[in-house]
Amino acid sequence: MHNTKTENKTNYSILLKKYEQLKRRHQKIIKRSDNQAKRLFELNQKLKKMAYIDSMTGIYNRRYFFETATNMVEFAKRENIPLSLAIIDIDKFKKINDTYGHDIGDHVIKMLASLIIDMIEANDIFARFGGEEFILMLPERTLQQAYLFLEQIREITQECTVDQKINFTISTGVVEMTLENETLQKAIKRADLNLYEAKEQGRNRVIYS
Repeated sequence: MHNTKTENKTNYSILLKKYEQLKRRHQKIIKRSDNQAKRLFELNQKLKKMAYIDSMTGIYNRRYFFETATNMVEFAKRENIPLSLAIIDIDKFKKINDTYGHDIGDHVIKMLASLIIDMIEANDIFARFGGEEFILMLPERTLQQAYLFLEQIREITQECTVDQKINFTISTGVVEMTLENETLQKAIKRADLNLYEAKEQGRNRVIYS
């Protein structure tokens, strides 16, 4: 009888020890799994950022603009709010690159991006559209309001100096979307035509319609 109790006690101790070992192993597995899940989340966030962020300027890219602007158009239609759109282009950018080098050209692009970021509202959608061209969507702004805002940007830009000696200007085409019957692509085309007109009229100006 005494031996049986001793054996039971021994068996219990062995089982308890194995249980504690398994418990610690399980906790390690959970911790490792949590760490892997956290790492996977961080990697997904980095990939998402890479997909939507322009690597040179740090602002949003063309892909992000189209995905977000499409939703903004639908929101503006539902809420019946004005929605304006602008395309901004650096004047004579090729000449800047040819005269001063691509490093200065890159600096000009970054400076303009930073300047506009500091001026826009939280709900505005601003992105690098390609090369030296940017696109800006302005919710809750009429055509006149958008024009005045882009004029502010233009005036500030022409006072900027890169490398303490190089000035540059921008030309801009602005439109207010006709929400009941106009697609985003058509509005962009109209803004682009206004940008072309700004270039034709001598650059360093904002044309709106």
